[in-house]
Amino acid sequence: TLAVALGDGRVEAWTVDEPPEGNDEVATGQTGQTGMDDSPNPRIVQPRRILRGAVPRECGVALALDWSHCGRKIAAACSGGAVCVWDVVRDKRLGDDGECATLFPSFVIGDDARRPQRCVAWVPPDALDDEG
Repeated sequence: TLAVALGDGRVEAWTVDEPPEGNDEVATGQTGQTGMDDSPNPRIVQPRRILRGAVPRECGVALALDWSHCGRKIAAACSGGAVCVWDVVRDKRLGDDGECATLFPSFVIGDDARRPQRCVAWVPPDALDDEG
């Protein structure tokens, strides 16, 4: 499963299946001959969207994402000084068309100074157990 920050400001979670075997042929270059700059054709896999998240306008756009260690939540560091969090398991809903409904975050953590948040990371659960 992947979390993706899209160029239009949305956040999506995709389930991606392993690509099928095959399609390992080498692409030929413009000269029609294989060479060092030729590479195998990539395997294209269609993802299945499991979350379509809308970042609130006042939060800006998502710049970085991180999954919680339990795999349930996605946090997005945003350009408007906020961190948006979606609960992927709880918020998984289908719209009328059978696609994922677009959802706002489960909650938003704000920065009063509205400084862009360029990175976000969850603390590993066992890190807080250390006394040192």
